[in-house]
Amino acid sequence: MQFTFDVDGTTVEFSRNWFSGHCTLHTGTRDEVLQSSLNPFTHYSMKLKRQWHFSVEGHAVIIEKERPLLLAGLRPQTYRVFVDGKFVLERNGF
Repeated sequence: MQFTFDVDGTTVEFSRNWFSGHCTLHTGTRDEVLQSSLNPFTHYSMKLKRQWHFSVEGHAVIIEKERPLLLAGLRPQTYRVFVDGKFVLERNGF
């Protein structure tokens, strides 16, 4: 899954590898690893929702991933982006 969104004129790119679970965030000034494929909790979790919190240009950004209950690895997942508590973007995919 890969998508981009804007935060106060800054383009932010989110990408997640469907196979390894490696998840990164790219902004104009920095690259950040949100989820490492080497961490066992990347692959095994009982929670249906996972959130990543970070700041871009002084704005609070939350990316939320929601997985289905059954056969989550074989079904599309929902990604939502919130900037300063306001809903900005929703994507479905792997």
